Amino acid sequence: MTMDTQAAETQAVQPWRAPRVAPAAFASGRYWSPEWVLSFGSFTALLTVVATDGKSLYVMLGLLGLYLIAFWKEALTAMLPVAPLLALPALAMASTLWSEAPMESFRHGLQFGLTVFIALLIARRTPGPAIIGSAFAALLLAGVLSLQFGRWVSVGFQQGSAFAGIFGSKNEMAVIASLLALAAGAAVADPRQPMIMRVAGVGGLMLAALLLRTSQSAGAVVSTILAGGLFVILILITRMRFKWRALAAAAVLFATVPAAFMAEQQARTGEITILRKLGKDPTLTGRTYLWQRAEGYIARRPVLGHGYQAFWRRGSLEAEGLWRFANIRSRAGFNFHNQYIEVLVELGWVGLITLVCTLAVGLAAFAARLMFQPTPTVAFGAAGFLLLLSRTPLESITLVQFSVATFVLFLTAALALAPERRLQR
Repeated sequence: MTMDTQAAETQAVQPWRAPRVAPAAFASGRYWSPEWVLSFGSFTALLTVVATDGKSLYVMLGLLGLYLIAFWKEALTAMLPVAPLLALPALAMASTLWSEAPMESFRHGLQFGLTVFIALLIARRTPGPAIIGSAFAALLLAGVLSLQFGRWVSVGFQQGSAFAGIFGSKNEMAVIASLLALAAGAAVADPRQPMIMRVAGVGGLMLAALLLRTSQSAGAVVSTILAGGLFVILILITRMRFKWRALAAAAVLFATVPAAFMAEQQARTGEITILRKLGKDPTLTGRTYLWQRAEGYIARRPVLGHGYQAFWRRGSLEAEGLWRFANIRSRAGFNFHNQYIEVLVELGWVGLITLVCTLAVGLAAFAARLMFQPTPTVAFGAAGFLLLLSRTPLESITLVQFSVATFVLFLTAALALAPERRLQR
C-alpha cells in the first residue's frame, strides 16, 4: 500500500480533517462515471438552450430518464436530505390554483421543478470533483462557442453594444462568465482534478476575464471579484485545524448574513457608482422605473401574488406597457431585474418568505459544512451560492425554469445541506 493510498483512506475515516492528498488513481475511480455524464450533459444542455432553440433540453431529459431507469432506488434515497429545497418549485406549481394565467403557471412551474430536481439529483449522486470538473468543462465549452458563434446586442437605452455570446442577453453572458471564472479557479485549486483539467483551468480564467469585459456588466465584474476573493478565503479555511476552522466559518457566516440583508441597497449604490465611472446610465438602465411600477402590482395581490410567471405574458396590459417602455420588441426574456421584487409579484409574501428561508438555510448549512467537511467542493459551492446571491438584488435569474443560474443555485444549496459523496476506488 502506497503512502498516497494510506493518506486517502485516512481522510475517508476522518472526515473532519482538511483534505491534503488525493492521488489521481483514487480520484479517477469515479470521475468519468454515469453521474459525470449526467452532470456535464445537463450543464451543456442548459448553456445551449438559446443556441439550439430549446432542442438541447431533449438531451438533458433523455439522460435523466436513462439514469433514473438504472438507479431509481438510489436516486430517491439520495433526494430525501434535500427535499426541503423543493418547497419553492412546489409553491410555483401550486400557484396554478390562484394564477391569472393557470396554464402558464402550471407549465412553467413543472419545468422549474424539473430543473431543480435534476440539480439536486446531481448534487447528491455525483462526487465533488466530478461536479467541479463537469461544470467547468461545460462552461468552458460554452465560452469557446460564444467566441466562435456569439452575437452583439444593443445596451439598454444607450448607444453602443455588448457581447451576448450564444445566450439571450448580455447579462446572462456576464453571469455565465462569472461562473466560468469560479469553476476554472476551483479546477485549478482542487488537487483531486486530473492534470489536464487543472491546466485548462488557467485558460478558462483568461477566457472568463475576456467575456466579462465584453459583456459590459459592472455588477457581474464586482460579484466575480468578491466571489473569487471569498473562494480563496474558503480554500484557506479548509486547510485549518478544526478549532480555527470553526471560528473562521462562524466569522464568514456572521459577516455574510448582515450583508445579505443589506445586499439590495449596497448593490444599487455600488453599481450606480460604477456605471457613472463607466459613463453609463446611473438609473441602472431603467430598473428603478420597473421597481416603482412593481409596487403597484404587488399591492394588488400581496399574499400569494399573480401566479408563477403569470405577469410577463402577451396580452397582459401591464406587461405590454413595460415591454413598450423598454423597447423589447420580442416581448420575451424581460423581468423586474430584482429577484425579491419578482417573487413578490409572482408568489407574494408567501413566496418571498420561502425564498429567504431557503437562502438562509443554505448559508447556515455551508458554515456547518466548512467546519465538518472542508473540501474544495464545499468551498466552490459556497462561493458559487454567494455569487448568485449577490446578483439577486439586480437580476431575476435564479428562479427561472431551465436556467443555468437556477440550476447552480439549487445544486450548491444541496451541497450545503447534505454530505458530499465520496469517490470510490
